[in-house]
This record gives sequence, C-alpha cells and structure tokens, in this order.
Amino acid sequence: MKILNKLYLASTLLASLTPTMMLAGCKGRVQPTGKIQQERVAGGMVASPIARKSVGTPVPHSTSTSPASPETGGGGLSAPANAIKVSSLQALSNWNNQHDAGTPGSSAGTMSMTNSPAKSGNARKFITSFSNYGGQRYSASIGADVNAKNFLYDGWVFLQNTGSTIGNIEMDLNQVTSSGLTVIFGFQCDKWSGTWDYTANKGTAASPDDTWIHSAAPCDPAKWAQNTWHHVQIRYARDDSGYVTYQSVALDGAVQNINAKVFSAFNLGWSPTILTNFQIDGAFSGSGSSTVYLDSLALYRW
Repeated sequence: MKILNKLYLASTLLASLTPTMMLAGCKGRVQPTGKIQQERVAGGMVASPIARKSVGTPVPHSTSTSPASPETGGGGLSAPANAIKVSSLQALSNWNNQHDAGTPGSSAGTMSMTNSPAKSGNARKFITSFSNYGGQRYSASIGADVNAKNFLYDGWVFLQNTGSTIGNIEMDLNQVTSSGLTVIFGFQCDKWSGTWDYTANKGTAASPDDTWIHSAAPCDPAKWAQNTWHHVQIRYARDDSGYVTYQSVALDGAVQNINAKVFSAFNLGWSPTILTNFQIDGAFSGSGSSTVYLDSLALYRW
C-alpha cells in the first residue's frame, strides 16, 4: 500500500502560518523517510506501487459546535446524545490542498462548491489529476479540543465515473491532546489490498515509525457504485497514552468491526488543533484524473 510519514508540510502552507504557529508547527517535524512497513491483520502482505505517504496540517480554524441529536451519526454507526457535533465541514473556508510528497509521481487538485450533485445542497467537489500513482491531500482544520477521546467521522462521498482511477480514498483525523502529543487516526479504503487500512506508530512518539496496517474488513474504491452517494462512518477512540482503538467502519450502513488497538501518537510540537484530511491517490503509473464529491461531513466527539 503506500504511505506514511504524515508529517510533511508544504512550503506554501508554511508561508501562511503566523510566526508563532510556524515555530509550533515545525518543531520536531520530519521529512518523509521512505521507510514503510505494511502488515495485514488476516492474510499476507499486498504490494503497492506507492512507497510512502504523508499527512500535513492546515492552520487551526474555529467553527460553531452543537450537542448531537438523538439520531447522531445515522446509518450504521452512532454517537451518544451528549457528543459534540461539528457539521458541514465540507463547507469550511479554510480547506487547502497539496501533493502528498510521500507518494510517487505528481498530482494537482482543485476544489469548488456545488449544489449538484449534493445531499445538503452544498457539496465540495475535488478534481484530482495525477501521474505515476500520485496522491493529492485536501485538508481543513476544525478547531481545538485537547480532551475529547472518542470520535465518529461521518460523511457522504460521491465518485463521478472515476472508480477505476482511484488507488485509495483516505479519511484522516489528527488531534493534539492535552499532553502535547499529536494523535493520528489514519484510515483509508485501499484498492491494492482490498481492505480498510489504519495507521499505527511502531516506534515512539519522539522517534516514530509510521505503518499502514491492512484490516480484515474488505474495501475497494473500484467496487463502489459510481454516480451515487455513499455514506462513510468511522468510529475510533484514544487513551491518555496515545493508543488508538479503531473500533468500526460503516459503508452505506453496513458495519464492519475493526477492533484494533495500536500506538499512534507523535511528538510534533503542534499547537492545539483537530484537523481532517481527505486524500485521493492515483491508481496507475500513467496520467489520470478523478472527480469526487464530499458532502454532509460531520465530526462527533465526546
């Protein structure tokens, strides 16, 4: 599969940070190492043409929050009624995008808002072009909450005649905790292994060794029905020591249990933030493009 060091920050993004944020954001940040480990919970390793992958961070941004409604989450997974919900994340004004230097090849992306196709009337459209398996990362900062330990990612994804050109659809959450460590909840639908994958840090917070692990839960973006909305929900939690439990994932209401506990904390020196990454990776060595829509994206935390 591909991936990891999620710690790369593009120079264009650095230029947008204030001096205080720049110091906090860059301290301890590492360039992609190229060293990747891949594991499968059940079965053998599946090779991927993508060597590694990184996850960057945008500038923190505040949004309004509200208590979750009783039907929180909808579909196959739910959050408790006392969870804090931040909704319409796809409509935030602080989305940015950049090539993931941890992937091979090259990529470029554009974003726009549209009312068709859209579930809410206000969907975000991502057009990604790539060559040689390149991946494009789209990011937005939600705000800051250093104490929340449980999360439900809840969004709708629409693939427009583009399933065969997508290698991976990655949906991440990064949280700076009260300890100052950054916990990375990395999750993706992986064409190469045909599974849902999650990230772990096989090293230490100060000396990380990022790893993608293939779960036993099947997923392949090429098998997603085209030109229709798909409901994606991911539920995970963390503890005070930086261990993440990837609990379950639901695609169109069908729940698959992951039940994997791994260490996933990093000493990056970031200022408090919660951010989300939405990444599209190319599926072949030639040139190609994809058009993907994201709507009704919400994050529940408690």
